Amino acid sequence: MEVCSQCGTQFDNLGNFCSVCGTPAIQNKNPQPTYSHEPPPLAGVNPHHVASRGFAQLFGLHPAMAFLTVASDLMLHAADVVSGGLLIPFSALAGVVLGIITFMAQRKWYNDDNQSAIIKALIVALLTAIPSPLPYVLFVPAGLLGFFRRKNA
Repeated sequence: MEVCSQCGTQFDNLGNFCSVCGTPAIQNKNPQPTYSHEPPPLAGVNPHHVASRGFAQLFGLHPAMAFLTVASDLMLHAADVVSGGLLIPFSALAGVVLGIITFMAQRKWYNDDNQSAIIKALIVALLTAIPSPLPYVLFVPAGLLGFFRRKNA
């Protein structure tokens, strides 16, 4: 078992590079002990990627998804009101479909990682399925954040 001299990660000598930071293993022959109080990095998560994400990337939705969500929510809840609540199960199903579309769009168009895209998709699905005006308060600002993020990128 070796310890990376750059980031302090313990790894088996299976390759020529540290699997976390990419430091060549040859530099790791004389590792210096590290006494860091930082937690070890999560597997598969690049800490530089997480640190470089801005506010708009963390909380924004792609503008097309925000528009689709608001338009779908308006149609679904108007139908719920007209039907006297009989179409609420249909709204829940539509929320699940909209969540799946949101996940795929956030991954492809907004370059979200899997965890961020899943969280945003679940929020969209849940708030679309709930018959209330709350989603408009959240989705319109999220879409505006996404619009400005796309302009700066």
